[in-house]
Amino acid sequence: MDDQVDTDAAVLAGVGVTLDPARFPEPQLALTDEVRAAIAAILRQRVDHVAGELGLAPAAVMARPGTCRRVMLEGVIALHDAEALAACAHLAAASGLTHPRVIILWVRALEALRAVSSLVELITRVESDPDLPAKSRRNLLDLRMHNQTGLKAADHHVFVPGPVPGTLAEALARLPAPGIDWVPRAMAEALAGQRGLSGAAAEDFIAKLNWGRAAVDYLTFLKYYAWPASGGPEPGQGGPEDAAVRALTRQLKDFVVTPDPNPMVAAAQAGRSIILTSAHAGLPVVAPWIMTDPGLPLIGISAKSPTDLAHPTEKTLGTHGNFQADFLRAVKLLRRDPHLVQLMPDGGFGGASTTHAFRGRPLPLGQGAVTMAWQGRAAVFFFNTRWRADGRLEVYICEGPVAEAGGDRAAFDAAFHAFYLGCLDDIVMGPPEDMAPGGGFWRHLLAEPAQGAGFFNLAGPATLAASDSRN
Repeated sequence: MDDQVDTDAAVLAGVGVTLDPARFPEPQLALTDEVRAAIAAILRQRVDHVAGELGLAPAAVMARPGTCRRVMLEGVIALHDAEALAACAHLAAASGLTHPRVIILWVRALEALRAVSSLVELITRVESDPDLPAKSRRNLLDLRMHNQTGLKAADHHVFVPGPVPGTLAEALARLPAPGIDWVPRAMAEALAGQRGLSGAAAEDFIAKLNWGRAAVDYLTFLKYYAWPASGGPEPGQGGPEDAAVRALTRQLKDFVVTPDPNPMVAAAQAGRSIILTSAHAGLPVVAPWIMTDPGLPLIGISAKSPTDLAHPTEKTLGTHGNFQADFLRAVKLLRRDPHLVQLMPDGGFGGASTTHAFRGRPLPLGQGAVTMAWQGRAAVFFFNTRWRADGRLEVYICEGPVAEAGGDRAAFDAAFHAFYLGCLDDIVMGPPEDMAPGGGFWRHLLAEPAQGAGFFNLAGPATLAASDSRN
């Protein structure tokens, strides 16, 4: 590169990037010397790349606004790919670009860094665009729901346009909202194809699939809205329609039918710990409504909260920090006294997984549930939800293998995985309205690329070709 653009400051100035140390309030986004140097280095690299591609001198690249925008776009992508997330967020913010790819990676960087305040600020700014497509608005709401923050009564219109209905039944009858593929079209078509459906039969299947996904997203929104700890507003603070939306949240508990008797109670009475498994399907947020029946202390897996294994009744195993060490501490608790632990093997944390054949495709499953069940001599269960003929949602629980003292570990592992994969197969080949496909095992089943949590696509495919590299 030319001598005149050798220094970091010269590169930043040449491309038109002004970094603001006060841009983000979170300490994990501090504009350190290392972050600044990473941004300058990637911009220098991209300037050289574009210069070589266009046959220009680096100084000429930086003299053209179009090529500078391309350099910044490529820089954001490269920093995210290199997992330099703080640098990615700072460059995205400083670039002034509104390219969908920049916004997507900016969001993902903030999510990964758990910079919730900055994430909400970004979402609010993007949502303020009156011309924002309905699909993008839904995905941004999905982000706020995933991070359990910033929910408001007006979000109800993403699901049900128009006045807030008086009953859940009326609201569900008006789903899904138009203009949104609640299940990505490629995924919906692939699932229809697995059943050999085509033409009108496939479209009917896809319509039911979309309704089911919209319905569980809607019910999840209502459940979160009711609790400030889950991102909902304080009563009366959600906007003009707060009372109407809150009235719907009060109907939710009676709308969901839970098992009676709950088969987990007998296992607890026999002195067993319980491993309650589930998957990325149905309405998993209703788990607390069945987990208290056995009367055991709970251990929940949380991406938001730090590990707290000292609480007498509601312990937390945080996914950040030293997860492996905390996991072993939790296993020791199960050996000492019966507990109930809820886990999703199809979206496991901690990196340990085994690969299994599922409907002709390799499917990795986390090892946490099977290991904890074996070490804790626990009874295994699986729960999910399904729609009833009367229009209500039912929670069902399946009984799995029990880890017996003196048993064979390999045999137990095989029984566990056969049970769990069988439960997944029942979902995949069950009624489409019960499926609610999203992350977890679905993307492996359909060979879909992994997506950021809660964020399929902000505004459709975005490529470098869409950027303006001209004057």
